[in-house]
Amino acid sequence: MKFSITLIALMLFLLLNCSNATNKDSDNYSDADWHASRIDYDLIKANTHFAADMLKQLISADSQNIFYSPLSLSIALSMCLNGARGSTLTEMQDVLHYQDFTLEKLNVMNQHFIRSLVDVDTQVELGLANSIWIVDGYPMLENYIATNEEYFFAEIFQDQPFNDETIAGINNWVNEKTEGRIPLLLRSLSDDDVMVLINAQYFYADWSVPFDPESTSEKPFKTDQNEYVTVPFMCSSGHDFTFRDEKDFRAARLPYGNGNMAMYVFAAADIDEFIMDMDVTEFNNLFAGFAAIPLEQQKGSLFAMPSFEISFSADYNKYFGALGMTKAFSTSADFSGMVAEPHHPWISKVAQVANITVNENGTTAAAVSYIFMTESISEGYEFILDRSFLYIIRDDRNGTILFMGILDDPSM
Repeated sequence: MKFSITLIALMLFLLLNCSNATNKDSDNYSDADWHASRIDYDLIKANTHFAADMLKQLISADSQNIFYSPLSLSIALSMCLNGARGSTLTEMQDVLHYQDFTLEKLNVMNQHFIRSLVDVDTQVELGLANSIWIVDGYPMLENYIATNEEYFFAEIFQDQPFNDETIAGINNWVNEKTEGRIPLLLRSLSDDDVMVLINAQYFYADWSVPFDPESTSEKPFKTDQNEYVTVPFMCSSGHDFTFRDEKDFRAARLPYGNGNMAMYVFAAADIDEFIMDMDVTEFNNLFAGFAAIPLEQQKGSLFAMPSFEISFSADYNKYFGALGMTKAFSTSADFSGMVAEPHHPWISKVAQVANITVNENGTTAAAVSYIFMTESISEGYEFILDRSFLYIIRDDRNGTILFMGILDDPSM
């Protein structure tokens, strides 16, 4: 059987072993696995629902070579969520599909999420870090800071000048947390920015069974523009992978390290249409039913996929807005659980930068999600007629215009 995928939609899922074991000190059960087992499956389903929603938004925008981390976005938004109140909170919960969770439970689950990614596998390096950068003198509520420190292990950088020094500090922090994969995140901060919330992720993993570089060969790949390009294809017998063949798609599971994490690749006649037509139940069911190549088909079998390197960045405001989160982006946003009165910040930007390299040895990837919180500080009403203007003398009893003119140069 020749199993050659020529149209690939990449989805990188970190599938953790969430067994029901409860003995944290068991010799055969690591600390990371124990924390993974504490995560409520309903939260996994909510995160997957959000991941599918956002993927469809990116496809609808005609984005090419999409690559993003839904987990990074949801964690960054969850840090922000702790300061939201009223309809602002409700909208954010609805978009993330967290409406059935209290903030307290979400915080505990996110704490388990983060700790489940530490030392998960000797062949997998997975780093996740959070930070909050706050402008000098901004009166943050102590409870908000303490919550993000305790549950999200966030580094807090208060009393920042929000000038070139802060920009350099943020870029250095991101560069360190992504192992140099994202060396430059920000170039500027605006005068109205008061806070930047950041989640950074780094992923490096070896395939459980690497591809043989000697077997890599040039093959044609059909692009979404129905054109063919010749690129390097990694080739394998596929005996070490599992597969799924359905009438409308084919798929392969490529495990990393000890097998708890894997890359899934899916091929269909029209991958965009295939994804857009799926509901969340169908999306969740994509990851079941994989099996090894039948023994009678193993002789001469072939699995081939391109090696590749992709960078993808996007501003996500419009996508969150399309999903129903609008209040947080307006001046009527309620983040009163974040900062003391009379301050009223709102989200001015949600963005992410991500990249991935896939080769014969494995996969290296990084993603950084960042949220700008903004507030225009009121300095008293001003209206200064310092340029050409129209003036009209009017009888307001009946609307009669008596005189009108335009002043271009009062010095004449």
